Amino acid sequence: MSSRRVAVLGMFLESNAFARDVSEQGFRSSVYLEGDEVTIDALADHPRVMGEVTGFYRRMDELGSWEPVPILVTMSGGGAAEHSFFDATVAKGRSRAG
Repeated sequence: MSSRRVAVLGMFLESNAFARDVSEQGFRSSVYLEGDEVTIDALADHPRVMGEVTGFYRRMDELGSWEPVPILVTMSGGGAAEHSFFDATVAKGRSRAG
């Protein structure tokens, strides 16, 4: 059986209605990883990404042969994500997942 290719893409935001919108710079200054940076970080001894990402990699490894196709993982906190940044992130994910 050949390896399953699985896209890895995530945008994590803990927010509340009383905080300001989070800009692209807000995400980039917290965690913003693209391509192989995602896998390298997820497998690191002290990853920057959330436990959901590291747990996903761990569980996929337990399930057998797979090939991660890391696209982008970003996270921040505050209010809602600025809409233009959200749209750009989704578009980037679509274009790379191809």
